[in-house]
Amino acid sequence: MIKYIVNKFFSKNKKYYNGYSKFSFRESSMVIGKDNKVLDFQIGTPVKVEFDFRSIWKKIKEYKYTKDDISNIHFIHVHPQGYLKMSDQDRICIKGLAMGLGTDILSFNIITFNSSDFDDVEYCSSAYMYILAEDKIVPRLNLDPNIPQSKVFIMPGRSLLQLKYMSYGNKGRS
Repeated sequence: MIKYIVNKFFSKNKKYYNGYSKFSFRESSMVIGKDNKVLDFQIGTPVKVEFDFRSIWKKIKEYKYTKDDISNIHFIHVHPQGYLKMSDQDRICIKGLAMGLGTDILSFNIITFNSSDFDDVEYCSSAYMYILAEDKIVPRLNLDPNIPQSKVFIMPGRSLLQLKYMSYGNKGRS
């Protein structure tokens, strides 16, 4: 299924395929709503990925999300290995998404995989929240010392694999 989605994307979006090998790293994104439903996913370039706001908004309306449901949506994207900090583009994106969705708080997650090998799905993550009333981005803190910070939002396994495949293509396959 994941391979089908990625191949379908490349067949429709020649600019991404022609400019970048299927075997090189590309940033990818996923938006996960309540009940771990995937609301949207995108494959970008080696240096950026965009969220499709129209598609996300359409799904929010289709699933009849409440304001609380919208506040619990997770915007996730993959950065290259070792780079968990927010870029300036990430900061602009999180503010724009929060304002566009009309939510007071928005969850934004950055993931880096420890390797490109598909047998290794270990990852590191950083999580941020945008607080509209204060117009600031803060790390999403885990107040329970028994839970590692990287486990504050646990990626569903299938979504994690899909993100890895979208970012690394066939790179880990022999």
